[in-house]
Amino acid sequence: MTKTINKYIICFKALVQYAYNHNLHDNLKCLRGIQKIKEIEGCATTKTYLNAEEVQALYEMALEPGSLNDQVRDVFLIGVYTCQRVSDYANLKPSNFSTTAKGTKVIRIVQEKTGNSTVVPILNDNLQTLVEKYDYRIPHISDVIINRYIKKILKKLSETVPSLQASFRTILTLKEKKAIEAKTMTVETDEEGNVIKRKYDLISTHSARRSGITNLYKSKLFTTRQLMSISGHKTESSFYLYIAESADELADEIAEILDKAKKNESSNEELF
Repeated sequence: MTKTINKYIICFKALVQYAYNHNLHDNLKCLRGIQKIKEIEGCATTKTYLNAEEVQALYEMALEPGSLNDQVRDVFLIGVYTCQRVSDYANLKPSNFSTTAKGTKVIRIVQEKTGNSTVVPILNDNLQTLVEKYDYRIPHISDVIINRYIKKILKKLSETVPSLQASFRTILTLKEKKAIEAKTMTVETDEEGNVIKRKYDLISTHSARRSGITNLYKSKLFTTRQLMSISGHKTESSFYLYIAESADELADEIAEILDKAKKNESSNEELF
């Protein structure tokens, strides 16, 4: 993915600079030739998320109680509602749940990846219902299994939630490229020849965290600092990487603000 490639490029540039600073080479001009790859507008490889309506539809979806599909859906949703990584939301146990001095129900997590401590308030009745369903012992399901089954579940849900069938430009993994060469796999392309995938095929365990953070951000009910306290991010720059609003969504928001402003002006004019 472009984001991953750019991460390696940044690391490589740092190594080149370090080597120059320690007199291991004298070609500082080479840094000018090491450039990050420009992100493709509209490529949803890392920015796909479920909006609030899709999340609720997934919660209400009828699945066989106790089945693997049922458990995968529930664990994924717990990830959405807690805004955590799969290494954290798929390993919750009774000791993670408590209350504050004022009685607010919270989930206390020491994030496995960063070691950061975060306190996640239980903001959603759906989350409370899910954790009670499992007696506060969340089923331990590997990310591989979640990734495999959540796509199938969402594909089925797309029959009644058309937005999950939306097409997005994306890129292929090495495994997928080899499968195409071996003619054991086919892909869809747009008019320009870009590979496209359906939204339900782009959702993964990490989409849960992105969906939760993005939906809370779009609710406009909380400050960035409050949201960062939930997600566990220490810097705004890393936090904003998880906001998955597209340019189209931002344009719609701006249009709505202008529309409301015009309506307010019209109603005020009638007062005079």
